Amino acid sequence: MKKVHYLFIVMLLFSIVACEQSLEKEKIELQEYNTLVNWTVNAYIDNNIIFGPFTISTQTASSKEAITIKDNGSFWKFQTKAELIKSTDRFNAKSSINEISSLGAKININGSIFDKDSISFDIQFEDDETPYGFTYIIRGHRN
Repeated sequence: MKKVHYLFIVMLLFSIVACEQSLEKEKIELQEYNTLVNWTVNAYIDNNIIFGPFTISTQTASSKEAITIKDNGSFWKFQTKAELIKSTDRFNAKSSINEISSLGAKININGSIFDKDSISFDIQFEDDETPYGFTYIIRGHRN
């Protein structure tokens, strides 16, 4: 009977270790996330929806140190690069150039991708009515 108990305990320990290893593999590393992804998102101010749904795209730069975030023309018509924060699912940019703005306006951005299929970030625009006057919250999911 003792052998059955020991065998059961050993099997239980192996099961726990195997589950922990599979959970660790689920964590997204944005540095390895280099495919073009389209997201359906909404824009919010203070949890009140102000625009959406609309589509944005993300793609990790070839250096794997930055991510390009692009509004496909619906919300603000922006495209910018944000720095990837190593070993996390976060990205941010301070005074990053809007690459498709004729004014060369800048953007502040701070966000993350979580559960591999959800995105959320705060964004401010220099070319807003009051420069950087509003913080827009962009949230959504992968298409």
